[in-house]
Amino acid sequence: LTAADGGYEVFVAGATAVSAKVYDLQGRPVTAVSGDSDTVTVATASLTPGIYILEATAADGQRFTRKITR
Repeated sequence: LTAADGGYEVFVAGATAVSAKVYDLQGRPVTAVSGDSDTVTVATASLTPGIYILEATAADGQRFTRKITR
C-alpha cells in the first residue's frame, strides 16, 4: 500500500486481479475499485477528511486491511 496523488496504490505481488474497498469507521462502504492486474489505485480525494479502513482482496484469496487517512 503506497500513498499516491489523490489516493492510494494497492499492490499485491503475483496477483492476477485485485479489488479494494474503503470503509468508514462505522463499517459503511464508501468506495470500491477492482482491476485485472496486481495493482489498483483507490481515489480518496472526494472523501471527507478522516480515518478509513481499506480492505484489499486478490483473486487467489489473499486479503489484508489497513488504516488509511484522508
